[in-house]
Amino acid sequence: MDLKNPLFQIHILRDEVKYIHAFVLAFKQQDNRMSNSLRVMLDLIRKMFGDKFWDNAILEGTFWSFHPHSKKMRNEIVPRLTENYWKEQFNQLFKTQFQIDVDVPAIFIDTYYDKNDRMQARAFEKYTGELLDFARSRKPFECKDINIALTELRELYDKIKEIQKENQHKDL
Repeated sequence: MDLKNPLFQIHILRDEVKYIHAFVLAFKQQDNRMSNSLRVMLDLIRKMFGDKFWDNAILEGTFWSFHPHSKKMRNEIVPRLTENYWKEQFNQLFKTQFQIDVDVPAIFIDTYYDKNDRMQARAFEKYTGELLDFARSRKPFECKDINIALTELRELYDKIKEIQKENQHKDL
């Protein structure tokens, strides 16, 4: 069983996990484009869970160092690689590729931060706190294959029709 296999991971999400508070879409700081494999993976998730999964999605910029040297390097490139710019670039890609109408929020976490550097520690605490707040604020997303959900809806619809017919016969 290959735990890194995306199809295995999707199986776990679809069949084992019942609820998800946050889909964390993690990208390295230097990632700023939609690769084919990313497009396929997001399309698979979207098809499996429906477009409502975006309401529980949050972007994470990983390895986003808040060391003064790293901040200086990001500010020297054109256009400047700010948190807001990075988030806007991904949201534009999502809107173009998946026709979504929501802005996906973003957090920036570097798990390799220097705990003795007050600025880096504060940034880590700030963004991990925002992630926790985001997850707590979301209505839990029920992980159910969209085809199963549609089948269940159809069965409920048929049951309603059956009850309505029974009630019509009772009124006669």
